[in-house]
Amino acid sequence: MRPAEAVRNLDAILDTPGLDGVYIGPADLTLGLTGRRYRTGFDREEPEIVAAIQQILAAAHRAGKRTGLHNGTPEYAAKAVSWGFDLVTVSNDVQLLRSAAAASVQRFHQPAGEHLAGRERFAEGRLLMPHVLVAGKIHPAGIELLRSAPGFTVELISPVSVDSYAPFLPQADALLIRTQPLTAVEIASARQLKIVSRHGVGYDSVDIAALSARHIPLAVVGDVNSRSVAEHTLALLLALAKRVCYFDQAIRAGDWNSRNTFSAVELAERTLFILGFGRIGREVARLAQAFRMKVVAWDPYVADSAFADLGVARVRDIDAGLQQADAVTIHLPRVGDRPLIGRAELVLLKPGALIINTARGGNY
Repeated sequence: MRPAEAVRNLDAILDTPGLDGVYIGPADLTLGLTGRRYRTGFDREEPEIVAAIQQILAAAHRAGKRTGLHNGTPEYAAKAVSWGFDLVTVSNDVQLLRSAAAASVQRFHQPAGEHLAGRERFAEGRLLMPHVLVAGKIHPAGIELLRSAPGFTVELISPVSVDSYAPFLPQADALLIRTQPLTAVEIASARQLKIVSRHGVGYDSVDIAALSARHIPLAVVGDVNSRSVAEHTLALLLALAKRVCYFDQAIRAGDWNSRNTFSAVELAERTLFILGFGRIGREVARLAQAFRMKVVAWDPYVADSAFADLGVARVRDIDAGLQQADAVTIHLPRVGDRPLIGRAELVLLKPGALIINTARGGNY
């Protein structure tokens, strides 16, 4: 039964024949009552979750039932006992095994340190194979590739959040991370970390300075998503030009006269201004040219030959490109504190011009 439904029907549940006790899993309770508003975990401090736990406890005791609560730490378990819980459990099998293994390794280090102090692997506090931490769910083929490769161990933490992967950083020699932030705080806790790989191209969520201070390299995946992002850009551009969402909603509402607005436009012979002419920007240019669009682009870091090879006119001033554009697509990270496209830039655009941002946030 879902937690919210269970809390609403506590008395009926507690009257179930043969029921002797109630055991509370705080992580599932939190998820069921609040969705993903709070991180998952055992030792809850949020007032509404504590209130729900104590409501269940009081109702169970009124019904003469035993109560149990799962806890993450001994300290919280002691608090649960003070509330009146009859049974408390602490941690889980994985964490207990991890803690016991770490304690055993530490006890070995202390007497053996003088004999092994000159060896690099002992100095790093490692007696096992290099350990790879995968933070965030990736394709099963990628996990299988990692697990089938000899010479290191792999641990997958599926939830995409800092709170999910941060506790496992101290044991990681390598980190493969998706879109979660990786700040100086997390990097400092990863004392054995030797390399970070971003499961993507952008790295604005990673503290490069903190990695560089430790001489830890950062890898990205390069061209792997360029075509997919470029196709997505064209899909959005077509959806705007053809007013797909508007006409879909109108027809579903029975408004067949919406076709008489004649508001859809063709892409052919219109000017597309591409901001950022890297891998994605160039692929967008190829696709747009297939729709017979005139393509111009801005990118101060790309050689003239890259524009010439694709027959794209190079624009050296953003304002000049905006003034001639019927559509703008953005494919570069934000630089500095000011958005790339702000109020002043929007004023330069033609009425009805289209803007597609498939780059990082903050550009628009």
